[in-house]
Amino acid sequence: MRSMTGFASKTQPLQMHETKVDVTINIKSVNARFFETNCKMPHALFNFETDIIKRLKKQLHRGHVFFSINISDQSAFKGAISYSLPLAESYNQAVEKIQKATGVSGSFTISDLVDLPYLFSVEEQTIPDSIKQELFQLIDQTAQALIAEQEKEGATLEHDLLERAEVVAQKAHKIETLHEAFMARRKKEILDEIHSYNDKDDIIESRKAGLYYILDKIDITEEIVRLKSHLVNLKDLIQSNAIEKGKRLDFTLQELGREINTIAAKCSDAHMGSFAIDMKVEIEKMREQAQNVV
Repeated sequence: MRSMTGFASKTQPLQMHETKVDVTINIKSVNARFFETNCKMPHALFNFETDIIKRLKKQLHRGHVFFSINISDQSAFKGAISYSLPLAESYNQAVEKIQKATGVSGSFTISDLVDLPYLFSVEEQTIPDSIKQELFQLIDQTAQALIAEQEKEGATLEHDLLERAEVVAQKAHKIETLHEAFMARRKKEILDEIHSYNDKDDIIESRKAGLYYILDKIDITEEIVRLKSHLVNLKDLIQSNAIEKGKRLDFTLQELGREINTIAAKCSDAHMGSFAIDMKVEIEKMREQAQNVV
């Protein structure tokens, strides 16, 4: 079992053209209904974003993932600097015209010129395939480190869910035992009352039907059978080797909750009602925990 929450970070030196830089990958994940990503990386790596998201989704499956790549030296991605000579000449001519028109004195120096916008441009270097592969390997290693953290927390979640499922099973057994004794008493009371009636009286027949109806309305045998079946499925799901099980856990717990609600509504015994409430509390806690499961 994996939790959807976790954090992992890895740093590795990479040779970017003529410069060695440290590349740091950070991956943080929190619970979410589906797989979502938020990526931050240098502009030179933007064209890798789609491939990175696909790799992360394949490994992490579900959750809101915050992914970032940090480079120790951003200039490693920069190529040769080019300049626009026509633009420089245009700037110089414009300054001369302004001076003539306004009579403002002063000199236009090279330091003034280089501060003007759009005069220089820096070429973005192409990332070699070898560097791309090293980068993706580092991303995979970081994702696996995150999964290891998720599995640690997942083990805690699994233990907690199994303990709570066992509590529910114990409460269900107590309700079943009490219900059998309760139904035996009610059946005897109803049968005694029916035997006291005169079978020839049509009104008495109607009363008999009413008593049998009451007996049927308070019978929770079917609900208990379904509840026990859902509990078996729940425990099997918790201990299964499936990676994605959070949504199925939630659906199974919903079904358990419905059966418990029906039992609580039908129970006319205070002890059974108390056990049903305890079960509802445990189910709600389990559903809260299941929200963090992948």
